[in-house]
Amino acid sequence: MKKSDAEYDVVIIGSGAGGGTMAFAYARKNLRVLVLEAGPKFDPFKDYKLADKSWEQQGFPHKPGSQGRQTFAELQKLDPAHEDPRSWNAVIGKTNPTDRRRPYKYHHVRGVGGSTLAFTGESHRMHPESMQMKSRFGVAAYWPVDYKTLEPFYSEAEKIIGVARPTDLGTRWRSEPYPLPPRELGFGGQKLVAGAEKLGMNWGANARAALSKPCDDRPNCNYCADCNRGCRRTDKGSVDVTFLQKATASGFCTIQSGVTVTKIEAGADDRVKGVHLIDAEGKSAFLATPKLVVACGAVETPRLLLNSANQHAPDGLANESGLNGPVGYAQRVVGGWGHRRIRGCNVPVQVQEYIDSKK
Repeated sequence: MKKSDAEYDVVIIGSGAGGGTMAFAYARKNLRVLVLEAGPKFDPFKDYKLADKSWEQQGFPHKPGSQGRQTFAELQKLDPAHEDPRSWNAVIGKTNPTDRRRPYKYHHVRGVGGSTLAFTGESHRMHPESMQMKSRFGVAAYWPVDYKTLEPFYSEAEKIIGVARPTDLGTRWRSEPYPLPPRELGFGGQKLVAGAEKLGMNWGANARAALSKPCDDRPNCNYCADCNRGCRRTDKGSVDVTFLQKATASGFCTIQSGVTVTKIEAGADDRVKGVHLIDAEGKSAFLATPKLVVACGAVETPRLLLNSANQHAPDGLANESGLNGPVGYAQRVVGGWGHRRIRGCNVPVQVQEYIDSKK
């Protein structure tokens, strides 16, 4: 790979939710974009197994190189005073019988489209007060922007992805309705709503990036519940069929898969000169770039920055605080699974009391 900084205005490392949207944003400004993706490209119509009889017995159809390597350090001790949130089932009891948090796995896909290829499709806006954790609780940090500033960008992204839900004003106020109407609830969703009503709780249709009607040359969702195995119909708004498709269609975006960036080279002036990489043929190369976007995900981004240490940044790039690497964010999930599989939309409903709570 012999490229010069004159051939591209910006190089983006990673093609997932962050890199894909950045590629779209630059390409629509007629800037020449090169996206470097370490993983392979997936073809929804060939690689996803919805048409196979055994599709329900399979997970996401990973290819060679579509998963990174991670290890887990010893996690925190569990407080016996907080037993209620612990995972359990009626057959074996506690799924983690130890006194420490136990890692399960790092859910991710390394490929063109990133982990959006396997995400469920939930498309929530952040709670406005989640951006005020420092002022409210004295933890985290102050956000440089607020919900009002982000709101028009939320609306634009929802149109491109194709988010469907009933429009309500709730805590996450909107300047315009959702782009698509809600889907009808399937059997499972109807059962959840009926149970919630018995408990006196308000349930509503979830905000999901699965088309409720054909849109932007993509068909409507068929309720197959195959979101996490890859959407063969392309109705789920993963980055490859939305932002990246639009970016490449502009003629200003090139995507190269199977390319691993090993180091970012920066100088004494804190300016990036370019990246060292291994291309799809296994050859090492250096690519100069005037602008660089690092969007490799929660694990690979800090790893790359730490591996890019030099005499001017001995602790790694962008690590003056020393927090790059030691500090991460874990998402806590509370869910329930039954033994009977019901055809219908994944995560069809949500509890308003939790979504809009200010407590």
